[in-house]
Order: sequence, then C-alpha cells, then structure tokens
Amino acid sequence: MRINNIFKFAQQFLYEDLTPYRSSRLHQEYEQFSNVEFPFDDIIRVQDISQTFWGSAADAVGYIQSMSTFQTFRAVNLREADKLLHNYQYSILDILESNTTPERTPLAYRKDYFLILCRRRRTENKNLK
Repeated sequence: MRINNIFKFAQQFLYEDLTPYRSSRLHQEYEQFSNVEFPFDDIIRVQDISQTFWGSAADAVGYIQSMSTFQTFRAVNLREADKLLHNYQYSILDILESNTTPERTPLAYRKDYFLILCRRRRTENKNLK
C-alpha cells in the first residue's frame, strides 16, 4: 500500500505539479514520442524497459532538484518551488512512516525507459549510398 501511495504522489508531483514548467521537447519525451510521426515504414516501440535503483529519500529530493523542469519552476517562483520540494520530502517520510532522517530513509526507485526502433525501406537505403 505504501508503495502505491508513493507512486501516486510522485506521479502527481512530476506529471501535474511540474507540468506547466516542462519544455515542449521534454513533454514529447514524457509522452514517449507517441505524437511524433516518424517517416519510416517499420517502427517498433519497446516500452517495458526499467531499472531499479536504491537510495534514500534525500536522493529522491536531490534528483527532483536537478531536473530542468524543477529548475524552471524555481526560477519563476523560488518560494513556491522550495515549499513544494520540502512538502515532497516530508510526504515521502510520512507515507513510509519513517522516523529517520531523509538521508537514512531507504527508498527504491524504478526508472522506466523506452526504445523506438525505425528502419527505412531497402530501396531508400540504396539511394543513400
């Protein structure tokens, strides 16, 4: 249950709270380029690639601080950005029912990746030589 709560909380933070500060290029990445028409016949999208990292609640906050979207938010409204980040950190600790510092609160992160493979037709490849 706690994992689901953290996941929902992180999704809200990344996909709702910070969305207004996301560049259009970064927005395409978040959408996994689903709205991009590639000029190829063969297109394969692999969306089930992930990796788990182990760190702390403090690492999660550091990761958020390093994101360009958060940096843009912070440049626009320093006080609100710092308040949101502070609330994010302590909400993680609250959800985990942790009584340790953020640095000593272990947390697993799952990073999802996607891969887009495109191939030209053979006749197009010959014309390129």
